[in-house]
Amino acid sequence: VESLARGIEERAAVIQAERPLAWGPGRQALRSNLAPDIPQASFQLLLEHLEAIGHLRLRGEGVRVGESKPEAAGEAAKWVADAEKLWREAGLKPPSKDELAELGVPADQVPDLLDYLLDRDALIRTSSEFIVHAEAFAGFLAGLRELFSEQEVLAVGDIGQHFDISRRYSVPLLEY
Repeated sequence: VESLARGIEERAAVIQAERPLAWGPGRQALRSNLAPDIPQASFQLLLEHLEAIGHLRLRGEGVRVGESKPEAAGEAAKWVADAEKLWREAGLKPPSKDELAELGVPADQVPDLLDYLLDRDALIRTSSEFIVHAEAFAGFLAGLRELFSEQEVLAVGDIGQHFDISRRYSVPLLEY
């Protein structure tokens, strides 16, 4: 058990170093890699014990050793700053995959980057397809309040026209 516990901590630390923006590796991935023959319930109990004694943290399916949240440093910090700037400039129309690719973030790191920015409330996921910068969303809410102070009923088209966005963007924003 002690050997497996050390292996879990070491493997989680390696994965966190390889993917600096990720919260940590998944529980199932660790079990599959380190102890595929151990029943899932037993592995889960070991993880919970390691968390109880302060050796790691569990969040959802993730396992993390060290600091409570990933901290961007070096190249990862540049990705974070560049991505946040891209989303801020995009306003209510999320950037395209091509625009994101131009930042130079490796494709396998993009989900971690988005989760990192979402976790820090810099970005807001308004639907399964769309993510906007928190400042853009705050501006959208302020604009809606202003519009509704002038009119009691607004059509989706009126809102889209006011914010210069198509129905494709305005509906998920309004639903959120």
